[in-house]
Amino acid sequence: MDKIINKLGSYDILNNLIPGAVFSYLLLFVTDYNLLQNSIGESLVVFYIMGMVLSRFGSVVIEPILKKCKVIKYAEHSDYISASIKYNKLETIMAVNNMFRTIVASVVAVILTKVYSLLGYRVPFLPTVTPFIIVVVILLLFIFSYRKQTSYIVKSIEYVNEEKSKEEKE
Repeated sequence: MDKIINKLGSYDILNNLIPGAVFSYLLLFVTDYNLLQNSIGESLVVFYIMGMVLSRFGSVVIEPILKKCKVIKYAEHSDYISASIKYNKLETIMAVNNMFRTIVASVVAVILTKVYSLLGYRVPFLPTVTPFIIVVVILLLFIFSYRKQTSYIVKSIEYVNEEKSKEEKE
């Protein structure tokens, strides 16, 4: 287990492990759901996986909502790439920023889980279909995350190619 923890980077710890743990403890506090496992190792795996899912929820759902509400504003991707080349701390700042987004997603997910659990008492078939709903929601989150990440990669490649073309013309 120590080898696995040592291989986790600071980004994984900030954006998966910590938010997953926060979510698990908040969920236990607000609902009857307990994600804590019998061993620390098992709990860390659950925290990490929950953090991954919550990070994707934050990226695919929470971030666009906050953008539309003008709570946050992003720079152009090309400006981000230029700035990250010149300012090496930007990657660390982005990791912390993403952790905040994932914590927001965690709190929203706890609230949604509480509402969903209350609905379960009123809608008899809901507990039966819950595992299917969870699997479909996770599948959709990761499909949209994959699409978003691919878009970032394409934009980055286009930026590098444009810069290369400018240099060749000079």
